[in-house]
Amino acid sequence: MELHTVGGGRVGGGQRAGGRRPALATLATLGVADQGTAGTTVPYPGRLSDADGQPVADGAYELRFALYAAATGGEPLWAETQAGVAVRGGTFAVVLGSVVPIPRAVLAPQKGRGARWLEVSVRGPGR
Repeated sequence: MELHTVGGGRVGGGQRAGGRRPALATLATLGVADQGTAGTTVPYPGRLSDADGQPVADGAYELRFALYAAATGGEPLWAETQAGVAVRGGTFAVVLGSVVPIPRAVLAPQKGRGARWLEVSVRGPGR
């Protein structure tokens, strides 16, 4: 099963990431952790940049993550918001599912099921 990012474009504080592109790694490479019946977590490092491609200002950002079954449209299969995410030099690292565990069925491989898509929304410091 592959995980793709939605909104992987350049983002600034308070802006929603635009565009869609595949992530560089599959879930197996990311190190999915099975939390039993509670769900699953996935480490997720990222980079935030402004419209000029420069790293955003250091600070605590609010990041909303949502998994979808398709690149466009549909309802999220899972979502969570992480407040106070430390961003330094434009980079951050979070664990998806640490606030709301990702249901195992959302990521479990099944014949005929395609990739999952990750949407990331960003709210900058003080917004």
